[in-house]
Amino acid sequence: AGNLMTRRRTPKKASTLLSDKGRIDKHIRPLLGKLKVAAVMPSDVDAFMRDVADGKTAARAKTGKKRGLSNVRGGIGTASRTVGLLGSVER
Repeated sequence: AGNLMTRRRTPKKASTLLSDKGRIDKHIRPLLGKLKVAAVMPSDVDAFMRDVADGKTAARAKTGKKRGLSNVRGGIGTASRTVGLLGSVER
């Protein structure tokens, strides 16, 4: 699946990489895309988590498949998982 590693030093599965890419494209880039990683402050992460939990990144988009539709909703669980992904980024 690639050479990206989990906390246990095992390679991430392809499905995990796909989920991570979706979180980056649908939540992180729209809200934090202008900031460099080193410039992200704890207050930015708090605001980001609130915005994702409140559904500010909610959208519907075609996926490119014949009848594919992506329904991005946000929510508390999504916010928590996405902040966890942010925390895994090496500075």
